Amino acid sequence: MLLFLMSIIAPSLFWILYFYYKDRFQPEPLLDLGFSYLLGFLFSFLCYKFYYILQLWNIPYDISSYLDNPSPYLFVYLTMVTGVVEEFFKLIPYVFILKFFTNFDEPLDSIVYASVIALGFASYENFLNLKYLSGIELYARAIASPLTHTIFSSIWGYYIYKFLKGEKRSFTMPVSAFIFASVSHGLYDYFLFTPVLRILSSLLILGIWLWRIIVIEKLQKKYSNYKNSKMKIF
Repeated sequence: MLLFLMSIIAPSLFWILYFYYKDRFQPEPLLDLGFSYLLGFLFSFLCYKFYYILQLWNIPYDISSYLDNPSPYLFVYLTMVTGVVEEFFKLIPYVFILKFFTNFDEPLDSIVYASVIALGFASYENFLNLKYLSGIELYARAIASPLTHTIFSSIWGYYIYKFLKGEKRSFTMPVSAFIFASVSHGLYDYFLFTPVLRILSSLLILGIWLWRIIVIEKLQKKYSNYKNSKMKIF
């Protein structure tokens, strides 16, 4: 049981500390990050309850029978249902935090908070799924799931913040970012469940990861230049 709990908590704790380090010029209070993590965990629980409601519209909760033989139906389900639903349930607490957290005050925070929410979301997901795995498959899932969830939420988190703060005036930008993140999420899952396409899942994550690194470095450099200019003035 201890090993099981550590496999859930340790990867998320590592990534929370990573984002805390990346935001070192104006770090967020750890209490705020902890609360964001718990919100992500809670909304992951609500998300999986919502899947039961979808059965009222003949959308199945259990798709395990389709995983052994990936089909067009599985592709549509993962991109149009799984990706959209899970990104939306991560988006809800993000909007709440963006509105009510006074420390949410710079563009880099958009990636930090969206990612920490995603870590909470992934932790509950792992809590449900890791008990069915063992060995290397268990550890691979425990490490990969938190990372991939942060990758996708970073996309809409960054552009929604820019729109709400007036940096991006067109409403199509955050909507497009959310759609892209949702479809990318579904594509990643589909590639992962399709042996001949599995390498594409890694390439997809790598591409978005590189984008996020570039954005973070750009924002850090911008803040550092702004801070240095203020020091020169005073």
